[in-house]
Amino acid sequence: NMDEKIYFKDGLIYEKGQSGNEVFIIESGQVEVTIDDHVVFSLGPGELCGEHAVIFSKPRNTSAKCVSEQCLVHVLKACDFRKIVNESPSLRESLRDITHRREFQKALVYTTKKAFPQTESELREAFEEADYNRSGKIDLADITMMLKQMDTTVTNNEIREILASLDLDENGAVNWEEFKRVFGMTESKQL
Repeated sequence: NMDEKIYFKDGLIYEKGQSGNEVFIIESGQVEVTIDDHVVFSLGPGELCGEHAVIFSKPRNTSAKCVSEQCLVHVLKACDFRKIVNESPSLRESLRDITHRREFQKALVYTTKKAFPQTESELREAFEEADYNRSGKIDLADITMMLKQMDTTVTNNEIREILASLDLDENGAVNWEEFKRVFGMTESKQL
């Protein structure tokens, strides 16, 4: 049971601070998700946004706007989204991982005041900025510092779950190679 909405270039799909009563699935067009006017990620057809506020029952911590000439978006009510997610444990787990990784991206953009990296060299710079204690890895203390700057209501359990979504080798910290793998630095983006 979804509604369709059309947004035109620069039209806001949702705004930071709004309650999360809906999830948005992009049918066509390009959408940018931003925090304080810095791009966290860009989304296209088949991708969703606005899920964090629904999953965690928190106000929206980003804004989303159409950046193409037009965006066709399906709007799914929070209760319908939760019903679908709760019926599929594998979908629920996948969405939680995506949502946790996106939360880290948002916190990185928020603390660095820069758009999320698009090249390997930019990603390396961001990794080093997130490594507050200069240990060569991003650990729980680093992630806690970043997330608490962006959202003072984030719980210790949420922080641990965010770390776990990034920590591919499950050793309690994220090294550079894991960071690159999680954030999809492909050959074309490594230039």
